[in-house]
Amino acid sequence: MAGNGHRVLERLYEKPIVSFEDVRTITGTRFQAANVIVQRLVEIQILREMTGRARNRRFLYAPYVDLFR
Repeated sequence: MAGNGHRVLERLYEKPIVSFEDVRTITGTRFQAANVIVQRLVEIQILREMTGRARNRRFLYAPYVDLFR
């Protein structure tokens, strides 16, 4: 998780809104592993779910985006 989580974090500066598919592509993992990474990043408040939906969710790199508000 740590290595893949770090890869995702590095990419969030370029693309601060991601989906599970984006994380899967960044890490080269399957959907289930990408889901674990996203959920962990949500738990530690790096990502925040922004759609309010159950499907096709998007996640915001809130601490970074908040710097510009």
